[in-house]
Amino acid sequence: MSKPAIFILGISALPLAQKLKKTLDGEIHTPLHVTGGDVAYAKATQHLFQLFRTGRTIIGLCASGILIRAIGPHLSSKRDEPPVIALAEDGSIAVPLLGGHCGANELARRIAGLCGGHAAITTASDIRFGSAFDEPADGYILGNPQDMKSA
Repeated sequence: MSKPAIFILGISALPLAQKLKKTLDGEIHTPLHVTGGDVAYAKATQHLFQLFRTGRTIIGLCASGILIRAIGPHLSSKRDEPPVIALAEDGSIAVPLLGGHCGANELARRIAGLCGGHAAITTASDIRFGSAFDEPADGYILGNPQDMKSA
């Protein structure tokens, strides 16, 4: 998983972003008018698309709709997408939107633990069995990835 880009829209999300940066070794992405970040952007949707296109893990301290609208038109295969997580600005809910089996589900759980919140995991195998069949434990590989269901 790539170094997380912690994406915020305003100053109110900065304290939580700084906490996540320290714990997750992330990088804070802020609008031009917000100081205290590592990378400044001019246009939110364009910046999110560029992060996604280059395979960066995205933790968006914003509404899930913002992430979906920025990235949705560019989706292709669930096997190739980086983790994208929507995190409530108060840390109460972490939602893995994309890349659930590429580390997003586990990262959402970790973030929820750090924030005292909840991870909204919706992947059926994670819910039923506690893990996903197409995301094997460390030291194991999936022998037939071509047989995974497409989304």
